Amino acid sequence: MSDGLRAVCHGGDIYSAPVKYDFSVNTNPLGMPARVAEALRRQVYTGERYPEITYRALREDMVRALGGRLAADNILCGNGASELLMGIFYALSQRARRENKALRLLLPVPSFAGYERAARAADAEILFFRLREEDDFCLTEEFLSFLQTSEGTKTDVLLLAQPNNPTGRLVAPGLLSKIAGICGEKGIFLIIDECFLPLAEDGSLSGYRAGLFDELFADAFSLSGKERASRNRVLLLRALTKTYALPGLRLGYLLGTDEALLRSVRDALPEWNVSAYAECAGREICAMLAEEETGEAGEDAPEYSRENAKGENGTPAALSYQEKALALLRTERAYLSKRLRDMGFHTYPSEANFLLFKSALPLKEALLRDGMLLRDCADFAGLSAGYWRIAVRTREENDALLGVLREAGKAHEPLASLAAWSVSLNEKR
Repeated sequence: MSDGLRAVCHGGDIYSAPVKYDFSVNTNPLGMPARVAEALRRQVYTGERYPEITYRALREDMVRALGGRLAADNILCGNGASELLMGIFYALSQRARRENKALRLLLPVPSFAGYERAARAADAEILFFRLREEDDFCLTEEFLSFLQTSEGTKTDVLLLAQPNNPTGRLVAPGLLSKIAGICGEKGIFLIIDECFLPLAEDGSLSGYRAGLFDELFADAFSLSGKERASRNRVLLLRALTKTYALPGLRLGYLLGTDEALLRSVRDALPEWNVSAYAECAGREICAMLAEEETGEAGEDAPEYSRENAKGENGTPAALSYQEKALALLRTERAYLSKRLRDMGFHTYPSEANFLLFKSALPLKEALLRDGMLLRDCADFAGLSAGYWRIAVRTREENDALLGVLREAGKAHEPLASLAAWSVSLNEKR
């Protein structure tokens, strides 16, 4: 009998075949913080009772962790960012129906397939804006001109990922501000998915609060009229899943200034959608963030002391969990990118904790034989068979992956030689 859920394609399927190293999901390579695991052990018996249905304490902790710029009613939590996406599109489609029209989404691609799925579940129309491979799938100033065209002005919702998945590219801060400005002028809802931002280049805690977060909440509550309405149309979507390696717990959150819209999204979600364990993990993480902000963070991750993670005189620096992760990712992303290119794989630039590369080799089967899983990107709009995404992991894991890729290339030498020639030709162009 066929499994109907197989139609939903994602990474992380470690259940269909034995997997030792999973490069198909982009979670923090340091794993769950030790203090979060300990907090969960202490709270195991909270599973005997219902969680607090509004998770007020968690939202208040988040307010403090985010610098007190917003109120608890500006935060909505969910069973991962994917659930919140479903709620967002349902709420916005209901608004559109009251105006006797269909909701229209503008979506630059390639991007996460879950965006399209959530939009279609709400009967939204989707307009794809195809990012060019010759620009390394990076959003450019050309997009501003498109937003001003007749097609662009028909848009009700624009969804951007910062950084984008599967390309790993960040939208330049100046360009993002310009896009937000046009969306405000045109009355377009702007959803920015920042789930991978804390693990991206310059994804420090201060950077996580900068950019549109500061613009959105710095003076939002003192505004009125048209300015307030424009600000209300921006939603920031985030998750703790990737940053703190909690995919099994599922905790995402949504930030916005339009409390009525957030209530509409909440009404589209099930009751008790945030488990007691997810709330426990979230509150412990908020405590970690508060300590990082005050410089009181303790050791909470396996020691990572490569050159860029050392303090003065070469001694290990007292790094926070997130700082250790960023140091590891900075080094390993550069290492993995270079090794892939040296092996003849066309590897695209990335600022995130994952890489997109191209190869005609049958890599999925080759890697599975050695207990490794990577993400086949054939189902991403704007891509096709032959594009692959891999997470940046630890040096041991990355070397294991490179070894299997090298052997796959030897086993299919004519294809590998053709791929290397193609990469060389493209680079000369």
